[in-house]
Amino acid sequence: MFKRISLIVIVLVMVLSCIRLVGLEETKARLKRDQIELNHIKYGLFNVDAWKKVLATIITKKIQELEVTKQNRPAMKRKIESVLHQVVNELELGIRNSSRQSIKGFFQGLVSNVVGVTDKMHGQVPQYADMVLDFLNDRRNREELKDYLIKRLNEMVDKTIGETDYTVYNEILSRYFAEDKEMCLANIDHQLQETRTQERIYLVLLVLCCAGVAGLILVGKHYGVAELSAMVAGAAVLLITGLSLPMIDIEATIASFSFKLVGEDVSFTNQVLFFQSKSILQVVRLLLQNGGFGLVVVALLVFTFSVLIPIAKLIASVITIHRNAPPRNALHRFLVFKSSKWSMADVMVVAIFMSYIGFNGVINSQLTQLTAFSGNVEMFTTNNSVLQTGFYLFTGYCIIGLLLSAMIDKRLGVGVGRG
Repeated sequence: MFKRISLIVIVLVMVLSCIRLVGLEETKARLKRDQIELNHIKYGLFNVDAWKKVLATIITKKIQELEVTKQNRPAMKRKIESVLHQVVNELELGIRNSSRQSIKGFFQGLVSNVVGVTDKMHGQVPQYADMVLDFLNDRRNREELKDYLIKRLNEMVDKTIGETDYTVYNEILSRYFAEDKEMCLANIDHQLQETRTQERIYLVLLVLCCAGVAGLILVGKHYGVAELSAMVAGAAVLLITGLSLPMIDIEATIASFSFKLVGEDVSFTNQVLFFQSKSILQVVRLLLQNGGFGLVVVALLVFTFSVLIPIAKLIASVITIHRNAPPRNALHRFLVFKSSKWSMADVMVVAIFMSYIGFNGVINSQLTQLTAFSGNVEMFTTNNSVLQTGFYLFTGYCIIGLLLSAMIDKRLGVGVGRG
């Protein structure tokens, strides 16, 4: 009686934990989608508005640094004088060339030579240089110059590049009552940490439940229909939840992209290139939608070993338990006593396959090539593919399935499970 009550309590705890995990996973998925959207590269490195802010910051800083002092005035004056002398020389050269092409130009050149216009201009260059320096040293003039340059920058950018749609972006900010991206990301990260902490608690609880069931298997000798039915219910809960929840998060991110522009440091961080979160059923659907004979075969294999065989095993186990007799059909015997081993092997197959599509092979090499071609740009890329709750629940189902086979074997005394 104690074992029966213990098993029923354990199964109830498993059911409640899985229900809670589904809710937490939905919350986590929503938070993660919002976080990925805010960090997407289309709002950062590939966004014209972000570059406008970068250039405007640089222009503002450079103009603010443009202050004439006793120490730098001689050097600045020499540079301005050099430019002005060059302008006058080009003007003189233009007049001479014009004088050779027409009578009017000839007289213009003659007058300029007589009056010595260019010579006088060369002589007044130091005075012009002082005027330019005095103009730049006026804070109001620098502000007007800054505003003018930024205005021209915005006009040029708006003419050449289309605007980015910020509808979803602004909706996310509004949803979290955040004034800017940084505040919103901090809020999302805090909620994600709380959700993950709760998930770990329920996962640990499920592990303890599986350990409790294993302990009852080891110390028990006889099991009734109620105990075995409770085991089937627990395995079914883990299977259904494991199939529906994501098994892996696939994410490729440019963690840092930095370089120098006009002597100033420019940096973009956490630029998300790609993100997907897939369950086994979603992977099967994706493979079937993409078409191709090879992908369809893989989809059918994954669906067969991950969905059909586990469900058939549970149904066959229920039939065997209520008949209270060893299965006579070969397929029936296979499903009850041998199929769990195939399901456990399938965990490895699915994990390897999903890791493969999760950038551990192809995309990692592409990110490495991207870094190699970056030149003077410092770029750090990351592959944040992580196993998720669905993987652990599906693995838990496989363990419970093995234990269930052992319990049925012990109840019927056929010795098949040990064979």
